[in-house]
Parts: sequence; structure tokens; C-alpha cells
Amino acid sequence: MTRSLPPDPSLRFLHEEAKDLLKAQRRKDPAACPTLRLLRRFRDAGDDDILIGDLDKQRAHAETVLMPIRDDLAEAAEAFQNAVAQDQVAGRGRSMSRNQGAKP
Repeated sequence: MTRSLPPDPSLRFLHEEAKDLLKAQRRKDPAACPTLRLLRRFRDAGDDDILIGDLDKQRAHAETVLMPIRDDLAEAAEAFQNAVAQDQVAGRGRSMSRNQGAKP
């Protein structure tokens, strides 16, 4: 997909070329990799790293890092709710009013 520029490229031409390159990356077209590798961001990246999109990276991050945290928080919340329910059944759950415990 590496292309050469015409002798007098216009801004419109460069804009269209950039859009075509972005579309090729989104289609996961390996032909876009040599041109994208000219960018500092992708200089040392493999084809797979170049072709995976930012949304794919965010989704992978969420699945590997954030989902386990979410699951741990859900378990902790459930355990807390169970403990509160057991305290209420045992009669230990008391609501404190504003004046309760204040000295006259």
C-alpha cells in the first residue's frame, strides 16, 4: 500500500490518502502495514499490533483488567449485603437517629 506522491500534491489529495489508509487499517488490510510502519507510533510494531484498532485495544484491556475487578467488587457488595441482612435478622441492625447517643 506504500504509494508515492504526485509532483505537486494538494492538501485534498493528502487528506484522501490518509482517509484511505485509515479505512484499510480498519478493514485489517495487511497491505496498509508498511505505510503505517513509517509512523513513529508503529515503527517497531508487528502487523497484528498495527491492525488492531483502539476500540479493540480498549475492549481487550477491559476484559483482562477491568472485568475481574468488577467481579471482585460485585462479590464484595453481595457479601456486605448478606452481612447486613444477617444483622437485621439477628436484631443487631439499628438505625441511628440524629439525637441518639447525644447527652442531654
